Amino acid sequence: MGTSLWMAETAQRELSCAPLREDLEADVCVVGAGFTGLTAALELARAGRQVCVVDAHAVGAGVSGHTTAKVAALHGTVYEELRRKFGGRGAAAYAAANCAGVDHVADTARELAIDCALRRRPAVTYVRDPQQRDTIEQEADAAVEAGLPARLTTDVDLPYEVAAAVELPDQLEIQPRAYLLGVAREVLRLGGRIFEGTMAVQVGDGARPHVRTAGGQRIRARDVIVASHYPFPDRGLFFMRLTPMRSYAIAVRAGAWTARQMTISADQPTRSVRAHPGGDGGELLIVGGEGHKAGEDGDSAAERFGVLERFARDELGAGEVTHRWSAHDLRTADGVPYVGPLTPVSRHVLVGTGYRKWGLSNGTYAGRALADRILGRQD
Repeated sequence: MGTSLWMAETAQRELSCAPLREDLEADVCVVGAGFTGLTAALELARAGRQVCVVDAHAVGAGVSGHTTAKVAALHGTVYEELRRKFGGRGAAAYAAANCAGVDHVADTARELAIDCALRRRPAVTYVRDPQQRDTIEQEADAAVEAGLPARLTTDVDLPYEVAAAVELPDQLEIQPRAYLLGVAREVLRLGGRIFEGTMAVQVGDGARPHVRTAGGQRIRARDVIVASHYPFPDRGLFFMRLTPMRSYAIAVRAGAWTARQMTISADQPTRSVRAHPGGDGGELLIVGGEGHKAGEDGDSAAERFGVLERFARDELGAGEVTHRWSAHDLRTADGVPYVGPLTPVSRHVLVGTGYRKWGLSNGTYAGRALADRILGRQD
């Protein structure tokens, strides 16, 4: 399938944390070293908790290292959907959570001086089909009602015409794995422990939960955060409530045109475009799309990459393809992430999942919320 740009660029910056080789006790065990898990671990370590993080692979090597890496509170046409389902207050709560996630990433990168190619960019959702203009008008109205400084526009920086768009200023482009490696280093500096190549296979609930690894080691903790993308202790019956989605992305060398906004189409086929510094003074374009339900019959991955490559060449004037990658994301039944106890009776095992392809902002907020719950900062 290929290596993601984010993984390739950070290959020389690995932490190389050893796997867990012995039983361990900690205040909190975090399963998963992505945006949710490491955000929570940093907050807990800053509060003086003894934290350990385990991941089956390396820091940031899961879905977090295989995204298009937009940190934004504008998520396609989510606000009109949430307003219909949950009313204006529900949509506003989602907006506030994701704005907090965006701000937290920006603040953390600045405070820790993390070199993660962070750039402020507007986020834009648009349609090309004039018959879909109502979709954008409704989304703009719902976003504003939810408290976002969004605006309706037709002035979009793309090399083709759009019928309508909603724009949200001051969102973030980042190199996601570089960011996570910086956060992980701070967790280690504060006394936290990170074990890469350590697969958790069982999480025991109760007053003193434990995590058992594939190697047979046992971690006893006061609290456990399951931030492993798919919550593998399925006592919460997540297999019935989560739909896995697969999406694809490529990095291509920009031609005469390069993106100065982070854009995504609301009409089909979905196309996501953002820029990233190319390292040679030029720019790369990150082009995403071709999403489908995981396991769904249809075109092969090679065919889907080919469609994105033709779009990049024909519509964006892009050149050479440098990287190709894909990822699985999870969508919940109601479209809102699950963040909280693993089951209604779990007091010490918490979970964050179901970010519907927007895990950098949703997952960051989830990590903070789960840490706050353990620290007694919220109900």
